[in-house]
Amino acid sequence: MRTECWTTTIDSITYNIQYSSKFLNKRLLVNEAPITLQCSNTFGISRETIFYLGNTTAIFVNIDNNNDIAINGIYLNSAEKYVEVKYMPHWNIIFLGLLSLIFIISYDSICAILFALVGFYFLIRASIEPSLSIQKRIILCSVITISIHLYYWCVLFLLLSIL
Repeated sequence: MRTECWTTTIDSITYNIQYSSKFLNKRLLVNEAPITLQCSNTFGISRETIFYLGNTTAIFVNIDNNNDIAINGIYLNSAEKYVEVKYMPHWNIIFLGLLSLIFIISYDSICAILFALVGFYFLIRASIEPSLSIQKRIILCSVITISIHLYYWCVLFLLLSIL
């Protein structure tokens, strides 16, 4: 079980925030009171949960296994500016569609499913990366899509030529 803790004081009140995750069981507690985690809109790769510490809005941000709390637009752990990563951008559907061609063209292969799933993960993760500009995310998603296609079709060609 993985547990992370934060302590912050707002308006002379100290808040102890604890996040614990164990496989599918994830809990967020503020002074031992449970907070309901919001569902992920990025297929489980990221999650943002808004809650209140007195009159102040706090946001619990989970990207992969990295967790942090944003209060007043600043993350507690990293002290960086908060950037919303709540949704996967709509332009990423084009890259997901292009990557799903691997599965569509070779539908009877377990290898195709694995390549497509790995590619989906990296595309979604790259498209929601808050530290990159939109142009850099689009370029990164293009490189990922082309790389996965080249790698899959080269591996498939090599395996078929050996057989």
